Amino acid sequence: MRFIGNKENLLNSIYYTLEQKNIKGSSFFDFFSGTTNVARFFKKKNYKVFSSDLLYFSYCMQYAYIKNNKNPQFKSILAQINTKRESLICSALDIVLEFLNKIESTEGFIYKNYSTGGTSCLRQPRMYFSDYNAKRIDTIRIKLRNGKITVYCLKKNTSFCCPA
Repeated sequence: MRFIGNKENLLNSIYYTLEQKNIKGSSFFDFFSGTTNVARFFKKKNYKVFSSDLLYFSYCMQYAYIKNNKNPQFKSILAQINTKRESLICSALDIVLEFLNKIESTEGFIYKNYSTGGTSCLRQPRMYFSDYNAKRIDTIRIKLRNGKITVYCLKKNTSFCCPA
């Protein structure tokens, strides 16, 4: 996901500047973390990352990418779905993605408000999500809301201090 102002294309330049200016340290603070691209980049470089943002969406991204240091096991979801494996070597993520990809798409709130097809009646249709992706988001969102899939619920917080 990308925001206006996303610093993804600047990551190598930021890192290069730190090296060229001989700026040393083992910590990095990503103010206005947004989609966490900067924080994730420096986490991979073994920095202790601090990140912050006001948006709850960003908090969720920070929790998933910065605070989390292990691959999720999806135990509660795997217990709810039929886990017939097409391959002998499948990660928990592969199984969950296979399950989610087989669910029939639904036209819901995201499709109706943030895709070209759902907003075609507007003078300027919205193009934030493709029709396909908007329907997939709605499908999974509805499954979560209806309790067909349960996930660990996050407490609201806006900053993290997470070792790499």
